[in-house]
Amino acid sequence: MRELFGRSYVVVKVIRALSDGRKHSVTELITLSHASSSTVLRIIDVLRRKGFLVEEREKSFPFTRYVKLTERGKLLAELLIKADDLWRSGDVFTR
Repeated sequence: MRELFGRSYVVVKVIRALSDGRKHSVTELITLSHASSSTVLRIIDVLRRKGFLVEEREKSFPFTRYVKLTERGKLLAELLIKADDLWRSGDVFTR
């Protein structure tokens, strides 16, 4: 899928990581996605604005930022993961 969608595949990686149901720190998502911090932060901001995830921040130093999928985000994750799995299986163009 990366070959087809390029940078937007980072969205799939971030959502796949969040699909386990627990909250993740932004740093953790950067590491898991192998993407730049600016790319992951942009993705998080867009997904948050569209209602796919919620964000919380620690109130004391080091002020870690955590994100977690909303119910709407869980639906998106289910669809994206199915599409990604189908693409990876190679069954997309075979009939």
